Amino acid sequence: MSVLTTYDLFGLRLTTSFPFATHLEIAPGQPGIPFEIVSEAPLSWDPTTLEVAYRSPMLGEDGETILRIYRLGEVDVLSFTEVADFYLFPEKIIAYPVKVEEFVSSVLVEIRLLGAVMAYLLEKRGMPALHASAVVIGNSAVGFLGSNRGGKTSLAASFVENGSSLLTDDILAVEDTGNEMMARSGYPQMRMWPPVAEHFLGPRWSDLPTVHPDLSKRRVGVGSQLGGWGRFCTEPRPLRRLYLPQRLEDQDADETIQIKALSPRNSVIELIRHSFLPTLTAGLGWEGRRLGLLSKVAEKLQVCRLTYPSGFQHLDRVRESVVADLGSGAG
Repeated sequence: MSVLTTYDLFGLRLTTSFPFATHLEIAPGQPGIPFEIVSEAPLSWDPTTLEVAYRSPMLGEDGETILRIYRLGEVDVLSFTEVADFYLFPEKIIAYPVKVEEFVSSVLVEIRLLGAVMAYLLEKRGMPALHASAVVIGNSAVGFLGSNRGGKTSLAASFVENGSSLLTDDILAVEDTGNEMMARSGYPQMRMWPPVAEHFLGPRWSDLPTVHPDLSKRRVGVGSQLGGWGRFCTEPRPLRRLYLPQRLEDQDADETIQIKALSPRNSVIELIRHSFLPTLTAGLGWEGRRLGLLSKVAEKLQVCRLTYPSGFQHLDRVRESVVADLGSGAG
């Protein structure tokens, strides 16, 4: 008989016997949303006869969109090409894989579940899912948006290495509680490319498992129970500031580190751009609500552009500049 375990993911409880490769936070107490993989589709339907509620602009190797979303009454179906159909019932989640290879299927199902499916659930519940890493500085959360070549994971890892707790490394779920914006805790793992993993972990990085069989990126457990590297925060924290990192190549930059606050309008634009599923909300009719939520985020906290030179040797100064920007009360 399979053993059921309940996990805490961004404040959502998930109960399952699925053998996650990712390090997840176990949540004691009452069970959460059931999740299981099945060998037969839980509903009978023909996608060729239904209107596609959302079609991802990203294409797979076969030229097909990687994600289609259908609405079957109260059930939303997130259909990932060559991976699985995720049936989101009001009270449970069921994955029906389309791949035969058990190992690859399991890995890809996990990636989609912890990524786009979780982001979808958060957005549906009115919580913007930003593509960002976040750490706890003082008692507040500070996020680094996932800009291209920005180095969000390296920045977060630098803080974790120096005593801050990791809050999340990929999806930053933001909850408006009325008085403040709260950043929800993700799971105690970071994903690092080999140069980053080697810098922070030394020679043992090569023994760490890969995120995907076709990628060299490694899974790095965070917390005393997962190898002793760093600390992980399991509780939500007030979100104090968001940084939009821009890492300049050595030949294009001097040693200057610059932090510049964005206007509220530009802040909203960047928050939309760096959402985990930026085009999904418009396709599903959530755009107005989402814009209102992100406008509140921009009103209640500051979004800053962080420009710094490339190279691990600069991270100590970048970290010091961020702490100084936050003010003496952040340390």
